[in-house]
Amino acid sequence: YHRSMMKNGRKYTEVKTRYGTHISVLEPDEVGYTVTVPGLPGAVTWGRNVEQAKKMAKEVIELCVECLAEERISEATKRGIKAPARVGV
Repeated sequence: YHRSMMKNGRKYTEVKTRYGTHISVLEPDEVGYTVTVPGLPGAVTWGRNVEQAKKMAKEVIELCVECLAEERISEATKRGIKAPARVGV
C-alpha cells in the first residue's frame, strides 16, 4: 500500500496488486469500513478496520480483473477469435 488521503470523510488509498496499482475508497460505517474501487464498477467489499479493508480491497481488485479477463476470452471465443495462450492483464 502506498499513499492515502482523506476527503469528505472518505479515505482514498492506493492498493498495489499483481495487476497494478488501483485507488480504493474506504468509508467508515457502523462497524467497520465499506470499500469501493472507482475504476472497477461493482468492486465492493468490507473490513472491520483499515488494515483488513485494504487487504480485502486488494483481493476484490484481483478477482474483478481476473473475471474481466475471463469475460474477454469468452467473448472472443464466441466471436471466433482465437485467444492467445496467455492473456496479459
